[in-house]
Amino acid sequence: SDCHSLAARHDLVIAGGFCELGEDGQLYNSAAIVDASGVRAVYRKAHLWDAEKKIFTPGDGAPPVVPLPFGNVGLMICYDLEFPEWVRLAALSGADLIAAPVNWPASASPAPPGERASEVVSAQAAAAANGVFIAVADRCGTERGVDWVGGSVIIRRGGYPVAGPVCDDHTAVLTAAIDLRLARDKRNSELNDLFADRRPDLYARLWDTRLVTLGPPSRRAPGAVHEQDRDRDDHDRAAEQRGGCGPLAEEQRAQRDGYHRVHVRVGGHRGGRQPPQCDH
Repeated sequence: SDCHSLAARHDLVIAGGFCELGEDGQLYNSAAIVDASGVRAVYRKAHLWDAEKKIFTPGDGAPPVVPLPFGNVGLMICYDLEFPEWVRLAALSGADLIAAPVNWPASASPAPPGERASEVVSAQAAAAANGVFIAVADRCGTERGVDWVGGSVIIRRGGYPVAGPVCDDHTAVLTAAIDLRLARDKRNSELNDLFADRRPDLYARLWDTRLVTLGPPSRRAPGAVHEQDRDRDDHDRAAEQRGGCGPLAEEQRAQRDGYHRVHVRVGGHRGGRQPPQCDH
């Protein structure tokens, strides 16, 4: 495919969306991760937006997490990002970064001056709540009467952008050099850990990760939280045994461990210049 050739020629990993005709004859709003070796994962969007429900069949598979030389990359599409359970599932499966191709339509009630689009804010909150990096590639401009947010952004694990958001009517390519290993330390204070502090026993009425099959350990990405690492109170023993002080600043951690950087490129695209992805 073109993506495979491009990835091989430039030693890239590409995450992008497409319309998939499944072997079952159904249409899916899908995305793939492709590198020089070929297609590493295909994901079918689980949460369909608006008129997508008239065209596509929702996927029923969990977001894939692909181990790559520079870190573990999860994949989901657009509206999926607005479901905390779905992002948490990818994070618990070991994702260091979540790549999300999106088509965010501009709201009929635009953000007040100085504020970011709510979709961007939701992505920032997802990154902060799960201690992961998130890279979003959004549409911009106007197509078939629809205005697009143009909210391409790369978000660090603390929830703040390291590049973007663009949020304007022009194409852009965003780049950032980040150390994805930082996402594996979930400590957010001397006594707190985003995963170790979870209390799924209290969340059962809404959603309980123990009811979700993450797949056998052999199929999970390195860094995934395994149920055998938890005690009966659902504390992550491995996280608690790390000990030490509170989270180090990224600069200090880089000096201690040495940078293992990955350059993340996010390209926005103008309506009409690429085939529509048909998602929110």
